[in-house]
Amino acid sequence: MRKLFERKDKDPLVVIDGISCEFDQGELVSFLGPSGCGKTTLLRIFAGLTAASEGTVQIRGKEVAGPQPISALSFKRLT
Repeated sequence: MRKLFERKDKDPLVVIDGISCEFDQGELVSFLGPSGCGKTTLLRIFAGLTAASEGTVQIRGKEVAGPQPISALSFKRLT
């Protein structure tokens, strides 16, 4: 999976590259990292809200091509 952001007058910025993971049903997963490292972009790709520029996301063996009724996002800012 790869996500590129287009920037005016600059080369595209690679935000996420080489992600591969699997989650079990009912498993709680957290993504931690500094601001701007791609956490929200990755979650949006998993949920089908943002398209990856390469690769695929599958839920229960079916490719995610848009928002899924079985997906939900929750954000918590740690202070």
